[in-house]
Amino acid sequence: MTEMRDSRPAKRSRWLLLAVSISGVLAGLDGTAVVIAAPNIAQTVHASPIQLQWITNSYLVALAVGLLPAGRFVDRVGARRGFVLGVALFGLLSLPIALATSATMLITLRAAQGLAGALMQPAAMALLRVTFPPPRLNPAIGVLTAATAASAAGGPIIAGTIVEHFGWPAVFLLNLPFALVTALLGRWSAAGSRGDEAPRPPARAVLRLPGIGFGVLLVTASYFAIYGLLFVLTLYLQNLRGLDPVAAGLWLLPLSAVVVLSAPLGGVLTTRYGAPRPALAGMALVVVTLAGLSTVDDETTLAGFAPIALLGGTGAGIALVAGTQAIIGVAPTALSGLASAVQQTVSQLGGVLGIGVLGAVLSWRVGEVLPAELDHAALPEDLVRRTLDNTGDVAQGTVPVPPATTDSVAAALTAAGRQAFLEGLHTSLLVAALVTAVGSVLAAMIRSTAESAGPPDTTSDVDNEGGNQQRTHHKRVQ
Repeated sequence: MTEMRDSRPAKRSRWLLLAVSISGVLAGLDGTAVVIAAPNIAQTVHASPIQLQWITNSYLVALAVGLLPAGRFVDRVGARRGFVLGVALFGLLSLPIALATSATMLITLRAAQGLAGALMQPAAMALLRVTFPPPRLNPAIGVLTAATAASAAGGPIIAGTIVEHFGWPAVFLLNLPFALVTALLGRWSAAGSRGDEAPRPPARAVLRLPGIGFGVLLVTASYFAIYGLLFVLTLYLQNLRGLDPVAAGLWLLPLSAVVVLSAPLGGVLTTRYGAPRPALAGMALVVVTLAGLSTVDDETTLAGFAPIALLGGTGAGIALVAGTQAIIGVAPTALSGLASAVQQTVSQLGGVLGIGVLGAVLSWRVGEVLPAELDHAALPEDLVRRTLDNTGDVAQGTVPVPPATTDSVAAALTAAGRQAFLEGLHTSLLVAALVTAVGSVLAAMIRSTAESAGPPDTTSDVDNEGGNQQRTHHKRVQ
């Protein structure tokens, strides 16, 4: 028999949801802390700029590489065992990370923690799948999404405060007790796991799940938009507008914090109307937001920025839950771990594509318009050449001004560079809106094609269970 939902009391399932949500918060705060603490880490372990990048990237690379194998592993050993092992390893590795004395040590340990995260994340989602029946699964996914969003929204402020008062190791030391408590809570509250003696469905069976293409495209498009938007807005706020990281985080709070509210709403809407309508409605709000923010300039106020950001955060929360349900909700329990890993993998892929594509478009557009802006400013020829040699700096929102430059020339140079950056920002956001809209339309077309093909044959379900066994299963859930 595969791992099945049991008749756990409602209170125990709520404790499970709490454990899963805490694991999402731990992963979110951990990633944020490394970014915020980067200067302090570099000083402590004497890391070079390349080593400092790898202290962050080693975790992300290991996470991406480990997700699909970890998902298959979760399906073999059971969601509870996978979750407990992943959370425990994630927390235990935080101790040597906090005590690390060299950059090489940190890079290695962060990679190991990335593998633990690759086990923890799909196991967490798989636990929801095997614990909550369909009417309660979508709200549960909404709560987990909200918890993750809360850690992303409050992460810079919380991590910055801890680093400022206690140093960067304190952030990782805090992981240890929380992770161990979460592992114990998950072990107590989750349904038991048993080995499966029957032949397991092949990994490729997940690709044949009804609606899986819809969910994959939708989640990819959602994370493409969200991560790409956050990347270019961070350059705009910190470099062009000159805000410090905490102030920039406050500006972005309407975009990220509202997901805490809209994600549970997305769960309710998905339960009531199914995944497609809430997902596409949410993506429409994201597209409107991307297009609306393509008009920001160096005089945009928080009062003008916040309403558009709130709209995008609302749409993102609804779309993410619906897209996740389209992947996780259709998976049988025998493939819940692998389906969860697919969801996590396409999330990572969408984020990487969003940052890469929008960053490339921004840089390209700045390179296109900067010569004309400098020519229009009537600047000295040698200064124009020097600025064009530093186009990459302008594409990040900074305009290098040589020390001996007069105030009037410096002002004209800065204005030209800032205008070129804004042109690049506006173009990148419009491209993001277009890509997100096309991705959503393609997802809808795939969904429509899948529905026209009819439902899968329940007598040949990928779980290797017949229709009678499935009906028995549903009775046990109710």
